[in-house]
Amino acid sequence: MDNGLLSVREVAELLGVSPRWVWQRAAMAEAGLECRAFPRPIRLSAKLIRWRASDVATFIDALAGGVA
Repeated sequence: MDNGLLSVREVAELLGVSPRWVWQRAAMAEAGLECRAFPRPIRLSAKLIRWRASDVATFIDALAGGVA
């Protein structure tokens, strides 16, 4: 995975979940309610939000290793 930025659909596809699930987990992480280290999104403009590919890869690695 490169160090680019991913859309919510791309993150959802990588995780095998729906975009809605990604938004829910992002909101929970922002509120401090999620125990897993879900990557925080980056707001590029009022309507453009992306996730760092490296952050998503780290989250996936943690899930695979049972660390998250």
